[in-house]
Amino acid sequence: MDKTISQLFEEQVGRMPDHVAVFGHGLARTTLSYNELNEQSGRLAGLLIEKGVLADSIIDIMVDRSINTIIGIMGILKAGGAYLPIDPVYPQERIDYMLKDSGAKLLAVANDQEGEKVRRWEGENVLLEELSISLKISSYPLTFLPSYLLNHSNLAYIIYTSGSTGKPKGVMVEHRNVVRLVKNTNYVEFRENDRLLQTGALEFDASTFEIWGSLLNGMTLYLVPKEDVLMPEQLKGHIRRYDICTIWLTSSLFNQLVQIDVELFVGLRNLLVGGDVLSPVYIGMVMERYPGLNIINGYGPTENTTFSTTYRVSRPYESRIPIGRPIANSTAFVVDKTGRLSPVGIAGELWVGGAVVGQRRHRVPGAY
Repeated sequence: MDKTISQLFEEQVGRMPDHVAVFGHGLARTTLSYNELNEQSGRLAGLLIEKGVLADSIIDIMVDRSINTIIGIMGILKAGGAYLPIDPVYPQERIDYMLKDSGAKLLAVANDQEGEKVRRWEGENVLLEELSISLKISSYPLTFLPSYLLNHSNLAYIIYTSGSTGKPKGVMVEHRNVVRLVKNTNYVEFRENDRLLQTGALEFDASTFEIWGSLLNGMTLYLVPKEDVLMPEQLKGHIRRYDICTIWLTSSLFNQLVQIDVELFVGLRNLLVGGDVLSPVYIGMVMERYPGLNIINGYGPTENTTFSTTYRVSRPYESRIPIGRPIANSTAFVVDKTGRLSPVGIAGELWVGGAVVGQRRHRVPGAY
């Protein structure tokens, strides 16, 4: 966990430069090899550094799911910055709030049309679509922030909470938190050359597992239009056509998909479900149909970098499915109201810790 995301990615580039890193179905661009992604994101990093990006600089990014999105966030990390995703379909009030609250001076947007949504913002826009199709980015050297200026405790990204209990707050996640999630794990096997289909939006922490689990382990990340994820027939077609090995689904979406077509999961090896309490009924239906499928209950709030605990569901349950044990380099304790450990079988409050939680010495406005 002593290395940064970009350092680990560059190790993969050295090992398998021509392997497909990202595949985009139905998108403007189709594929990028590890070497191509490294080069294009490195040149974007050069542009960002010229614009004053330093370690822990926050760059907002407001784009739909695309290959350019992956170039954008990788370029931000290579420059030493941290990305803060904003969904273009958010209400204008939330977009304005996040831009102001983050204190960012740069915003990466897909194109001029998206830039119209931030016309009242006083910072500078970087148009990813323009950069990707023009020669402008090729004029910048392939570069990244020197390793001695960036380490595993630097900021990698910020994700804002929903704000359901008040104003949205930014959760600050460090490189080491991400690395702990996807390297040397004990809850799922990341196999080189495997294929993972991204279902989560960049604004939700499941994307951390999907994007960096793929790119830091020599896998291929498959991107499909977000509406296809919600359509069982389309999703099933993608899984079969591209021989997808691993997907993550929210509990609510999983329940809907199973009700419509339980045959959707043919060919998968790993199915991670989370975000809410799992349904024993629908989990049981999939277990019965696919006895060899690894079904994993992933639990954890955004503050704990996607997963705090996981549980491999290996038998049917009539009521509650356990959330399991802490993943590698994490801790979880059940304590009473005084903070003392509760005996086995006694209800209490769950405390999680370890490399899952960022230890920041400074904060941006509105951040935890």
